[in-house]
Amino acid sequence: MRRSNARMDPQFTTDDNLYILEFKYKTTQLIDDFKADKKDIRQIRLAVMWTDDLDPNDSTYRLLDVPTSTIGADGRNFPQTNMVLRNIRDADQVEVLYLDKFIEDITANTE
Repeated sequence: MRRSNARMDPQFTTDDNLYILEFKYKTTQLIDDFKADKKDIRQIRLAVMWTDDLDPNDSTYRLLDVPTSTIGADGRNFPQTNMVLRNIRDADQVEVLYLDKFIEDITANTE
């Protein structure tokens, strides 16, 4: 087995420091988990979903562009994310990667 000369980031040397990623088909499925206290938005570092079906009139959650969120473009944990799902009541938020948009961007860049 070949070993890299790269130094291992000490932030990721134990299970306690690993990122939690959440995978759902639609945004509302994740929000339903939040509302039912099955998931905690503060514990998730990245939400990966196929498509966005969030109602723009939702009274609790909003999708924001990363630059307009408190994360800002330079504060992202994952460089391909471009949206943040925010609970507007308490300002908790999670970065979001929508696979349909991600694939669309990749396809457009290869043509």
